[in-house]
Amino acid sequence: SSTASSGEPEPEPLAAASRSADPCSPSPSPAALRFVLPCALVIINDIMAYFAGKVFGRTPLIKLSPKKTLEGYVGGGTLTVLLSIPLSDAFSQYEWMTCSRTSFAKENLECLNTLAFEPAVYHLSDFIPSILRQCVGSFVDLSFFAFTDYSFVAKPIVVHGIFLALFASSIAPFGGFFASGVKRALKIKDFGDSIPGHGGLTDRMDCQCVMGVFAYVYVNNFVKNPVASMSYILDKVLMLDASSQRALFTRLGYILAGQDMLPPTVLSELNKL
Repeated sequence: SSTASSGEPEPEPLAAASRSADPCSPSPSPAALRFVLPCALVIINDIMAYFAGKVFGRTPLIKLSPKKTLEGYVGGGTLTVLLSIPLSDAFSQYEWMTCSRTSFAKENLECLNTLAFEPAVYHLSDFIPSILRQCVGSFVDLSFFAFTDYSFVAKPIVVHGIFLALFASSIAPFGGFFASGVKRALKIKDFGDSIPGHGGLTDRMDCQCVMGVFAYVYVNNFVKNPVASMSYILDKVLMLDASSQRALFTRLGYILAGQDMLPPTVLSELNKL
């Protein structure tokens, strides 16, 4: 064919393009944010809450878990948030954590979300919802928010790690409390005995299940960059009425003609539409 003889690459088929970047299919995401960091934070919170409860524990937290204390809950959460900062920064140093794996071979890594691991400038105002500023601003002078102009440089993964740590130390433990309630209702100490001293696999995964759902929602909404494929766009175009499709076709033709990607004869035909 003429394309093959000229040495130019053939255009990518529509089906292949949709497979490479289909927003409706699960696209690769960094292992550090998708799996490793959330799991590690739950484990760290469990350990830190245990030590904080052993040292400072005085006040029972919940009747379903008599050994859990308020001091252990608060102390474990605080230490988890603090430890998430160096842990997230350490994960950003390794390609296996920052890039997406397409196979078990080391060289098959897709670094698509690298912005999450590169230093960026943040302002405190970025973390204050506008509706909160409006509500508070109606009662106090706007100079009250002067401190929000403070800026700092941090890797986005560190900021994401702090939010994941807040959830892992505040909400995820309630998965364990729920599991404790189920075990008390069944009058059993552990769900299994596969891990000596820790029960079975279910006993270790109670908080991880809650954390896994949150991590999935968080990564898809705040971390992963949206990608539009050719098939996705065509599906949306086909939903337009005939006049809108013709107007879109005309505008796209003018854009391509302005980039010298269409011959002048096509531009003259567009003017007749």
